[in-house]
Amino acid sequence: MKDVGQDVPTSSQVGVSKQVNKSTKLTMKPKNVQMKRTGRDSTGSRMFKEFMVKQNEKQDRLIEILKSNASGVNKDDPYSASSCMIVLNGMIDGGMMADDSPLYYLAMDLFKDANTRELFLNMRSDDSRLKWLQHKQD
Repeated sequence: MKDVGQDVPTSSQVGVSKQVNKSTKLTMKPKNVQMKRTGRDSTGSRMFKEFMVKQNEKQDRLIEILKSNASGVNKDDPYSASSCMIVLNGMIDGGMMADDSPLYYLAMDLFKDANTRELFLNMRSDDSRLKWLQHKQD
């Protein structure tokens, strides 16, 4: 039967082996490691790679869509909230209302709805827009 303590290195032996390993590590060049498997991929591996390629393509398309939406939501929409704000700011510049009036804030709340924006922009004049806002306020 073996003595349990026989195979355990002493502290002086551990230090020596570390010193030997350090010197050999510096002089040895790393070996070129070749892949073990150079043949065809398994069916599952090939299917997974195809799946990942498709997922990456979908992700890239989604990123492009999000970037285009972030740069200008509904650029072609003639009834956008920004179009309404241009008209509303023109009414302020024309002295029809103040930019801190309750009508101004009411208009901004109304512009959240697409139908309301369309009605506002299709009115014949700024005067009719102002009267409509006053009517909505009541």
